[in-house]
Amino acid sequence: MSWVDIVIIAFVVLLAGLGVLKGVKKSSVALVAFAVAFVIAFFLSNVVAEAMLNIEGVKRFVLGGEGFSLYTWLYKSIGSSEPSEFLVENFYRPVLDVIGGYAGYTPEFTIAQGQALYLAFTVFSAIVGVGLFLVARLLLTIVTVIIKSYIGRKKSGLSRLFGFFVGAIRGAAWAMAITIVFSAVGGFSFVGAFDKVESEYEKSVIGKYVNQYSYAIKNKLFLPDADMYARIVDKSGFAVKGGDETPPADVTGTRLDIYISLMNFNCTGDKYSKDAQDKLTVNEEVAELNPAVDFGDSGYAELITSIMNYNTNAATGIWNRTLLADDISAAELGNYMNIIQSGNDSIYNAWNDIITDLRNYEFKIDDSRGITNEDVIRSVNADLKTLYDSINGKLDSLSAKYASLSALGAFPELTKPDVVVLTAAAA
Repeated sequence: MSWVDIVIIAFVVLLAGLGVLKGVKKSSVALVAFAVAFVIAFFLSNVVAEAMLNIEGVKRFVLGGEGFSLYTWLYKSIGSSEPSEFLVENFYRPVLDVIGGYAGYTPEFTIAQGQALYLAFTVFSAIVGVGLFLVARLLLTIVTVIIKSYIGRKKSGLSRLFGFFVGAIRGAAWAMAITIVFSAVGGFSFVGAFDKVESEYEKSVIGKYVNQYSYAIKNKLFLPDADMYARIVDKSGFAVKGGDETPPADVTGTRLDIYISLMNFNCTGDKYSKDAQDKLTVNEEVAELNPAVDFGDSGYAELITSIMNYNTNAATGIWNRTLLADDISAAELGNYMNIIQSGNDSIYNAWNDIITDLRNYEFKIDDSRGITNEDVIRSVNADLKTLYDSINGKLDSLSAKYASLSALGAFPELTKPDVVVLTAAAA
């Protein structure tokens, strides 16, 4: 039993005891007041939060791209830790389901930035929701005091009995409400306190079910829809371009080919291409990789994020004409393209091999968690070590290839995680 279970039980017992003292009528009035205040806050928080973004100071705090804001905090932090399988499925994937269909992603505004923007708004909306609840509950207190003044002080045994049950429901409702609010930030495992609380929920006896239902309620009823997300992007002031873009005059030919290759490395397929007129086209149906979701179990999320950031920065430099300037020869450009895409020993081939091995590594980790036989788990760990060594060897080779692309900037030093070692599950 976790301390989360103890807190939930304490809520139920405490309010059940108050229900006995107050009787069924006063307890019911308090329960209704709580429910009304919560419903008002729950369903109005997104609307009020979006309206508040029209205030410049609030918009900077939530969506600002410079200095501290909820957006910059999340954009720098997401992917720096390994969320649990529960959080991947219940916190991150529902967000990606909403924002994944947005058609305005470009090198200047990626899906990773969109995820941070969306989550920044949901955190702010949760804060607004708490404020709305407190205001609504305070106003309803006046109403409940008036109503309770008409309720007699004498309470029958039956009134106290039913008051007990109503009070217990109030306690459970408070536990659920607090957990729903926490679910707005529970996925931020890079914050130690949030990670510890979420871990306690997931390993608790009663709390894990409260947690599961809270995330289900939040994802179904609270998360902003695609239309609201598009409006949030517009309010953010990020430079969002359309799906088809004509590159700058001198970003053509091999330069554009290099740009396209670098951008496609960060996607699950060939999202970027060009037509016969050297016009860049973007296939919005192809998704971008999300290391926090795709490689969280293996521990490679941060490393893959750093490579993807390098690709994006280099591609943006080419687009903005700050990299691969006019003084680089056609032969040098051809050599770069050969290293990146065209050769048998290209970055393209090495990158695909690494992503394939990482997916196999992730699948084997996930698929082997329920094994109870010690001999089998030893064999699995040996296979995991083989995959781990293969991945790291290919990463070293990839780093050397990237290092030869000096005109695209310094390639980051890659910090590799420890190999995953599984233990046999309890029978």
